[in-house]
Amino acid sequence: MIRRTLFLIAVPLIISITALVLLGELVGQLKGREQATVHFKPGVVEGDMREGEVTKKDKYIIINSDLGEENFTWDQISYIKDKDTPSKRLDRTIDVIELVSKLGIAASVIVFLLGLYQYDQGQKWKREEFLAGAVKEFIEQTSVRNAMRMLDSLALYEKGITVKLFPDKEKYEDRTVFVSNEEVYRALTTEPEFLGDDNNAKEIRACFDGLLSYLETFHHYIVQGLITKDALRSHIGYWIDLLGPGDDLSCRYKRRIFAYADEYGFYEIEPLIRKYHDKFEWRELPLVRKFHYEFDWRNLPLVRKYYKRFDWQKLPCSEEEEQTQDTKAGSRLTLSKILRSFFLGLFAGVVLIRAWFKKKPARGKKPRP
Repeated sequence: MIRRTLFLIAVPLIISITALVLLGELVGQLKGREQATVHFKPGVVEGDMREGEVTKKDKYIIINSDLGEENFTWDQISYIKDKDTPSKRLDRTIDVIELVSKLGIAASVIVFLLGLYQYDQGQKWKREEFLAGAVKEFIEQTSVRNAMRMLDSLALYEKGITVKLFPDKEKYEDRTVFVSNEEVYRALTTEPEFLGDDNNAKEIRACFDGLLSYLETFHHYIVQGLITKDALRSHIGYWIDLLGPGDDLSCRYKRRIFAYADEYGFYEIEPLIRKYHDKFEWRELPLVRKFHYEFDWRNLPLVRKYYKRFDWQKLPCSEEEEQTQDTKAGSRLTLSKILRSFFLGLFAGVVLIRAWFKKKPARGKKPRP
């Protein structure tokens, strides 16, 4: 649409300028020759003068007389005397025409530049109006707002955030649920068969589908020239930068989101981020190995309920470590047996001594019959 409009503006202007240039050339040809008497310096030509049609150039003149066409430089000429002929009036008319053609060219250029400026300003206003409507529609989608809140939670909150995940339920209290960051991470899997009947996960996936779909649409608008990337950034730049190479959002979550987008055909998300961060490659994001900073198996409800002291980092990883763990366990078991046997023996000794003292009679006294 924009190219077509520029074409419709530029073609008439080019035709007008070409016509004025050709008119100027014609005027130059008509004006170039004039009847005059050329007086030369002594010794240049016989008789020191020539009469005929004179064409003036920058460094020389051309005289077309009865003797033919002759060229002379300006330093050979004393002076030129024009003849008072009717062609003088034509020359004045031609001068006016030449001036009008030059002014016409200048006016056409100025009018074109002014029109182009006004057109550009009008297009900017239309693009801003179009973008405002698109962003308004984007923000008003409940699923998109939920995805934005969950994305914000992944970056700012340690545990999660309350989201209106089921807006169509009858009871108001059933519409809002607390969604943990780990629930979001688990829902954005590329193997949904493992989610089972988890309704929360299904709704989370639907929310992110809406967000990613709109981001793809915005990238399409930029490519088509309907909006500019700077104008888009002023509206949703926070979430675009959140998915970029910065440190606000963990690479673990970024890789999860981009892998999900790549798996389900949202291929324009990464090019959109590259509009603002040229060298961004989500596959080159570092793999997070220190899970204990972000995810702890001990925080899982099932593990924490039955194994309060469970620590996955202390699980043996090789045969040598297993043997080491068994040796340590055997040493602890042997020590505990020794201590237990010692205290049991000590207790038995105390009991026997007390029993012996009770049965032994005191000196000088006979036992009662």
